[in-house]
Amino acid sequence: MNRERARRFLTAAPWLAVLATLAGAAFTPPMRAAIPTEYGVRTRVMESPGTSHGRRYAILSVQMFSSDPRRLPPVDEDSLMLHVRHALDTHGFQPAAKGQDPEILITVHYGRAWLRNPYLTETGATPVTDGISSLAGLERKPNQDVTGTSTRYIDSRTNGYEAKIQKAAAEKLYIRITGWKYPPDGKAKARMLWQTTVIVDDPDRWNLNGVAAPMLAAAAPYFDREIDERELEVHPPPPEGHVNVGAVEVVESPAPKPSPGAAPAAPANRVEASRPKKFNVPAGDAVQTLQEFSRQSGEQIIFPIDQVRTIQTHRVVGELDPLAALEQMLDSTGLTAVQDEKTGALAVKPESHRAVPPLEAKTIRD
Repeated sequence: MNRERARRFLTAAPWLAVLATLAGAAFTPPMRAAIPTEYGVRTRVMESPGTSHGRRYAILSVQMFSSDPRRLPPVDEDSLMLHVRHALDTHGFQPAAKGQDPEILITVHYGRAWLRNPYLTETGATPVTDGISSLAGLERKPNQDVTGTSTRYIDSRTNGYEAKIQKAAAEKLYIRITGWKYPPDGKAKARMLWQTTVIVDDPDRWNLNGVAAPMLAAAAPYFDREIDERELEVHPPPPEGHVNVGAVEVVESPAPKPSPGAAPAAPANRVEASRPKKFNVPAGDAVQTLQEFSRQSGEQIIFPIDQVRTIQTHRVVGELDPLAALEQMLDSTGLTAVQDEKTGALAVKPESHRAVPPLEAKTIRD
């Protein structure tokens, strides 16, 4: 749009009543599905830093500018305007009330296009247009610093600069918000105050109707705000969620493998057998008392009948560990109780099967 067309828009009066009606409407942004993980934000403030601009606004127009409109799915412009209003309202701007003049006018351009590459633009104070989005030219920063060195040369030495140039040259899906000084005089020319553009790469993947709200949410903090970067990368916060926890089930972990030279861990069966149990086993023939012991302890006992026959065991009464109770029964009988290290099973054997301790070394003197 050229300057003359912009002037006709800005000097039109009937739109104020329409905008006042829209300003009073409540708006709640719709829920959104998957969104891009990164947005590019470009912004320019046309006056010196620190200049205070008006915050009371009215939206003048919402228009599409695309390199090929046929490749852009139809966009609900009414919904897009509401998203813009929400972004403005939540970042310190106030809609003009009925009968109240706005301080700034907002124009919205959107589309799919190859925008001007900010990493290749160094035109000094010469106004430039990209043929897509500007109602007026944008003044760029000088292309030299105080030492006379080209800023383009300095940037080219930074890490990742070439990748940024290539990325910025790709086709974009974009929304551009521009703030204009409201002209009280109907014959006054439009004066741009600031401009913020938010872009998304891979436009084939995204539909503007679905991503307009998060795009504007990413750009809104930079409305009427100067930034140092030529293009700022904005990453939206991760979506909120929750975890549903069902019934808790305790699963026994496998026993760790013992390190070389370490003593083997006691098996689970032995731990179970070590729990104290109540005993009342009378003294008597070992064959009968051992069977009674097995019944009261709930443990299976292996013993050679021929070798334990005629041996008398002692009485055992009280709450004891099964192995300790068995050892008390067989004390001084010539039998001994052993427990298998792997299975935890109890067995009774003659004393001769017990491991023989090593003999103590003695010094023999002449």
